[in-house]
Parts: sequence; C-alpha cells; structure tokens
Amino acid sequence: MNYWLPVWVLCVTQVLSWGTLYYAFSVLLGAIGAGHGWGVAEMVGAFSVALLVSGICAYPAGKLMQRFGGRAVMSAGSVVGAGAMLVVAFAPSLVVFYLGWGMAGMAMAGTLYEPAFAALAGIYEGDYKRAVTFVTFAGGFASTVFWPLTERMVVWAGWQGTLVVYAGLHLLVCLPLHWFGLPAVVGAVAQAPVRMAGLVRERRFLLLAGSLTMYATVFSVVSVHLVPLLQAKGATLQHAAWMAAVAGPMQVVGRLIEFRYGGGWSARLTGVLSLVAFVPALILLMLRPVPVGVLLLAIGVYGMANGIMTIVRSVIVVELFGREQYAQVSGALAAPATLARAGAPFLASLLLAWAGGYGGVLMGLVGVAVLAAVLFGRAGRQADSSSK
Repeated sequence: MNYWLPVWVLCVTQVLSWGTLYYAFSVLLGAIGAGHGWGVAEMVGAFSVALLVSGICAYPAGKLMQRFGGRAVMSAGSVVGAGAMLVVAFAPSLVVFYLGWGMAGMAMAGTLYEPAFAALAGIYEGDYKRAVTFVTFAGGFASTVFWPLTERMVVWAGWQGTLVVYAGLHLLVCLPLHWFGLPAVVGAVAQAPVRMAGLVRERRFLLLAGSLTMYATVFSVVSVHLVPLLQAKGATLQHAAWMAAVAGPMQVVGRLIEFRYGGGWSARLTGVLSLVAFVPALILLMLRPVPVGVLLLAIGVYGMANGIMTIVRSVIVVELFGREQYAQVSGALAAPATLARAGAPFLASLLLAWAGGYGGVLMGLVGVAVLAAVLFGRAGRQADSSSK
C-alpha cells in the first residue's frame, strides 16, 4: 500500500462525512420544518440525539479501532451513515426522524475526526502530526463546500433528494475508499487495555476532558446556529450560507499557520491561544448593527481558532498519553465532548427562545471559551514538562 494513501483517503472522506452528517443540518432546518410542520427546537433536538449517540459510542468505537483498525470501523460507519440519510429523508414521523439521526450519531462515531486520527496514529509514527495536519487541511473545507452546496441542492432537488444524494456519497464513495484505502489493522497496539475507571482518576485526563468539552460546546453552538444567527442579522439564507462558509478556508489558514510555526510552540501554548481567540470572535458577533465586513472577520477568527484546535487536541493526546493508547484515550475524551455537542445547541435554542435574541447565547459562550483556555493550560503543563 502506498505510504500516504490512507492520508489521501481520509482527506476525501472527512470532507464528505463532516459535510453530510454534521454541517448540512443547519441549512436543511428550514426546508425540513416547512415540509413536516415541525419547529426548530424539535428538529435541533433530533440533531442533539445524534450527537448524544455519538458520544455514547465514542469509547466503544475507540476500543474497536484498537482491535480491528480503521478499515472495518470506518467502513461500517459509512454504511450506517448511508442508512441514516435515507431514514431521515423518508421519516414518516418525528419519532422515525429522531431514529434516523440516532443512526447518524453512530456513523459520526465511526467516521469523523476521532476514528480518523486513531487510524492515523496506528499507521504513522514520526509522520503522525504531518498526517493529521493534511487530513484537517481537507476537513476544513467541509463547511465551505456543504453549506452552500446544500442550499443549492435543496433548490435543485428538494431536501429529500439532497439527503438521497448524500446517502449515495457514503455508500458509493466513502465506503470503498475506507475499505480499500485503509489497512486492515492498526500498526500500534496498546500493551495493556486502557480502563475508563483508571483514566477518570488522572488529573491530566480530567483537566483535558473538561477543556475539550468546553471547546466542543462553543464549536457545536456556533456550527448549528451560525446560519440562523446571520439570518437574524438580516442576511438571506443564501447569503448566510456563503458567509458562514468562510469559516472553512479560514480553518485551513489556521492549520497552515500551525503547520508552519507550531513546531516552535508547545501544544499547551498553541491550544490556550486558540481558545482565547474565540472570545473576540464571539464579541464581534454580538455587535448590532454590524457591517458585513465585521461579521466576516468574526467568522474568520472563529474558523482559524477552530482549525488550529483540531490539530492541537490530537497532538496533546499523544504527548500526554502516548501513541499506542491513542484510540481508547481519544474515545474516552470524545465521549463528554460529544455529549456537550449534543446538548449545547438544544440548550442554546431554549435560551434563544427565552431571551428573544442571540446576545445572551453569545455572552455565555464567551465565558465557556475562557474556562476552556484555563483548563487546557493546566492540563498541558505535564506535556510541557515531559518534553523538556
């Protein structure tokens, strides 16, 4: 197998998996609601179920990755993802709609960044950070591609036709790429299984888990609510989708900066600075009235910070816990973070309905981002000391 083939495979499948399972939802909200007569809170609840299921499945998925490798787990995730898109498209009731998004959550646990990074950790050793960086370069374009693409697809094919096409992408593109492009087993196997009971007694794990959970809260609320937020500021759906899509290339810009200069910085410092950068971005989104240029600046800063954090969160796991146990530790860390991604958008919807605007939501996210930076800095001290 070509040495870099798994990287190129995951570059493609991460764009498609993130785009269809995660980013398309916020653009489909209006069309699905109009088609079924459901409210925003009801539908965001279904997406929260997907993220909840993903969080529950994260640790078991990590154990399966450790035992069977990326080929089996990520191929299965693609099959489940295709089925989820079809169930969501043709759900005759809200209950079945929730069931479909529950399936999507299982697919997320088997196809998104956590299993992809675990697969790379098993394949590459000295080139691990480079491999992760290239995959996240590509993954950064998922929102850039799928926010405007989904808006156009709904116009051309309707929301159900859009989901059928997305099911085809999982089945006809992601599945064969995962099966034929990834090795059958991981290259690094832990000497002893990592037990959750042992991890939760480690201070470094608790601090890192807390920070990544806070980060996931900010990321999920902004990802789900950014398009509606821009619409609330007067943008049309089409313009809001294109403006929100700026976050994608800016994630790549952030990752390029980290790739070029990150080698001279500690993971702790890079992570803290990235998390702190969310604060001015969120404050700019609170301004009213706000020029389009300021909105684009805020989205760009958010995108850069998120892009850098995607790399940092994988690197610091390797620095703190080692490459051999990456899959299980990463799955354990992903569980609370994914649960936060599940609940945060729904809670933000309730706060939005109560407050009548996004100001309170954004102010709360500022506090969460500051807390995430503090916890990350304390967790990263051990990584710094171990590298000296």
